[in-house]
Amino acid sequence: MDSVTQHVWTVARFVARASGLLVVLMALLISADILARQFLNATLLSGGVGELAGYALAAVSAWGASLTLLKRAHIRIDTVQALLPRPLSIALDLFAMATFAIASGVLAWMGWGTFARSFALDSRSMTPLAAPLAVPQGIWLAGLAFLTLTAVVLLVQAVRLLLRGERRAALELVGTRTATEDLEEQKSVVESSGVGGARA
Repeated sequence: MDSVTQHVWTVARFVARASGLLVVLMALLISADILARQFLNATLLSGGVGELAGYALAAVSAWGASLTLLKRAHIRIDTVQALLPRPLSIALDLFAMATFAIASGVLAWMGWGTFARSFALDSRSMTPLAAPLAVPQGIWLAGLAFLTLTAVVLLVQAVRLLLRGERRAALELVGTRTATEDLEEQKSVVESSGVGGARA
């Protein structure tokens, strides 16, 4: 793994952990708001908890997609691909990653237009919070931009590996996960959690 890919992995892991903490925080905030409504006949943040949860969901979805891509965990329909000759199958893997990069790039470009307009007009949500929309939109846009960067880095690295004849390493970047890989990952998770030892 080259240094650029390693840096992408590092950022993706950090943001994934931060996203997980954000989800937990929003769950606690929503729970507290429900309890306040039930027992105190009041709302938290002027009833803006749902609004903040929506912003958090958009940010987590955009940023979390990068680690999912690195782990090759996005859903892919590869029934036909498994029956094709290996060179054609690899070509389709590269095509899929290129398409992913283009699609996420288009989303980021359109997101930039939305963010720039909100920033220029100082747009705010039409809610009691009156939140500046450029802030959550900027976080969302940064997540989409990083997703595009991740896809491009994986594509370029895979092509470089293929040109050097390292087909297996290239497939580990852009190929479809195999059942064996899924099984090995689950096995390592169980072993690291100590569940297997407890049963023994």
